[in-house]
Amino acid sequence: VADWLELMNPANSADWSKTFKLTTDIDFKGAEITPVGPDTEDDATYSFQGTPFSGVFDGQNFRLLNAVINQPAKDYVGVFGQIFGKAQVRNLGVENVRVTGRNYVGGLAGASSSKIIYCYVKGAVKGGRFVGGLVGQGSRMEYCYTEVSVEGVNTVGGLVGSQGFNTIRYCYSQGTVQGVDYVGGLGGRM
Repeated sequence: VADWLELMNPANSADWSKTFKLTTDIDFKGAEITPVGPDTEDDATYSFQGTPFSGVFDGQNFRLLNAVINQPAKDYVGVFGQIFGKAQVRNLGVENVRVTGRNYVGGLAGASSSKIIYCYVKGAVKGGRFVGGLVGQGSRMEYCYTEVSVEGVNTVGGLVGSQGFNTIRYCYSQGTVQGVDYVGGLGGRM
């Protein structure tokens, strides 16, 4: 747990462009954590401010367990806030996670323009706009799945809230999805 707390500390943001490998499961035992690559502004402008995660994170088929991310007044909320550029997150399981944010909220990432492969999320995700079980907005996803309860207002999906022009291959979602506008079992708005 101590290593993960060090990774998510914004004081170590210079390291977020490097390569990381998970070497064992991490059980947070219900403790609250914050995103790696968080949005540093509290305004609701839909514009990311801060240092995104731009490195490689290889979970090596290990899991992050029993984490709580509770930031209802923040955007870009998930295990990773914003994944950007040539970054890649792969081979990672996130189980029994509870994520609450405002906009751009996902079980794995609030938003991503990068590749996510062989990852899954089990748990509950809640937010306002751009809310997804795996990713709130964007990302190229391959061989990913979710077993989640997702709740939002606008652009809400079991796997991804909004996909844009990226590719989804060999992915699926199970669970419940609730919202008002642009709501879907796999994606809210494609």
